[in-house]
Amino acid sequence: MFFHFMQIVGTIFFAISGALSGYKKNFDLTGVILMAFIVGNGGGTMRDVLIGATPVFWMLQPSYIILTMFTGLIVFFIAEHFNVSGKAFLIADALGLGIFAIAGAQKTLDFGLSPIVAIMMGVLSAVGGGIIRDVLSGEIPLILRPEVYATAALAGATVFVGLHVYFPGGKFIAGIACALTVCLIRLATIQWGWYIPTPGLLKHKHKTK
Repeated sequence: MFFHFMQIVGTIFFAISGALSGYKKNFDLTGVILMAFIVGNGGGTMRDVLIGATPVFWMLQPSYIILTMFTGLIVFFIAEHFNVSGKAFLIADALGLGIFAIAGAQKTLDFGLSPIVAIMMGVLSAVGGGIIRDVLSGEIPLILRPEVYATAALAGATVFVGLHVYFPGGKFIAGIACALTVCLIRLATIQWGWYIPTPGLLKHKHKTK
C-alpha cells in the first residue's frame, strides 16, 4: 500500500514536470500529453526492466496510462492561466525526484535484492524520467549539469534504505526522511544555486586565485 501510494504520487509530479516541459517548448496537445506519459512512467519503467519486474508496472496497471495522460491534458489547459516559471517546473521535478527515490528503492527491496542495489535503483527511478524529459525537450539533462540533482536522489535513497534496513518497522518514517532529504537539497539548490564542481569550474577557480 505504501509503495503503491508513493508510486502514484511520484508519477503525478513527474507527469506534471514532463507536461510543463512540453508546454514551455510549445508542443501541441498530443505532444504535451505524451510528455506527461513518458516522463511520468519513464523512471519506473527503467527500474522494472532492470530488476526483472516485467511486464512493467503501467502495463499491469493501465490506470497509470490514464493518470499521466489526464495530468498532461489538465496541464495543457490550465498552464496558460498561470505564470509557468522555471521554478514551478523545478519544484514539481524535486517532489517527483524525492518520491520516486522511495518507490524505486522499496520495490527493489521487495524483490529481495541487496540494499546497495536498492539505493542505485532508487536513484535510477528518480532521475530516469527527467533524463528522458530533457532529451525529448532538446535540453542538457539535469543529471549532466553542475547543479545538485542525482546527488540529492542518492542521498535520499541512502537515507531510506538505511532506515528501512536498521528499523524495519519504520517504513513510513524512512519514506518521509527520504522525501524531505531529496526535496530540501533540490529546493536549496534552486534557491541558492548550489552546484557540484566540474573540471571547468575548478580550473576557472584555480586561475582566479
